[in-house]
Amino acid sequence: MKEPYDRALAEASVEVLHRFEVDLNTLVIFNHQSALMAIDRAEEEAMEACRSDLAEEDSETISCALFRTGVEFEELREAANELALVGVVTRFQHWVSLLLGQATADPAKGGLIKQLNCLNSVLGTGPVAIADFREFVDVRDSIIHADSQARWHFNDQDR
Repeated sequence: MKEPYDRALAEASVEVLHRFEVDLNTLVIFNHQSALMAIDRAEEEAMEACRSDLAEEDSETISCALFRTGVEFEELREAANELALVGVVTRFQHWVSLLLGQATADPAKGGLIKQLNCLNSVLGTGPVAIADFREFVDVRDSIIHADSQARWHFNDQDR
């Protein structure tokens, strides 16, 4: 038996994700969400253990211990966020490199900024200023090379 024709279904548009978006969803976002959920679970367990271990103590001691525990888990969340940013910038550079390889016979070697400049020379200026990407690269590099310091020195340059 032939299925009835469903005009609404036939006319419905199907959104197809770009491979970069799939890449981000699988390699960055999923891992970031999983890390944050694991940190939340571990924090709940640590807080409960702290309350249990210190049940005999005064409320100020318990409060101080819970606060210290909370600070430690906030640092873990911050590290997870920083790693996610590193992942986004790194995956973006990977895709820029692939695009550059398709757009030119001799793709530029070097970092993301050099690659974006090369793409601009081949394809025309993009909608986002390269200076904006330089800031992301600096943040990524700071996380990787300088323990997330706002100001640091690398390759004889202040960044």
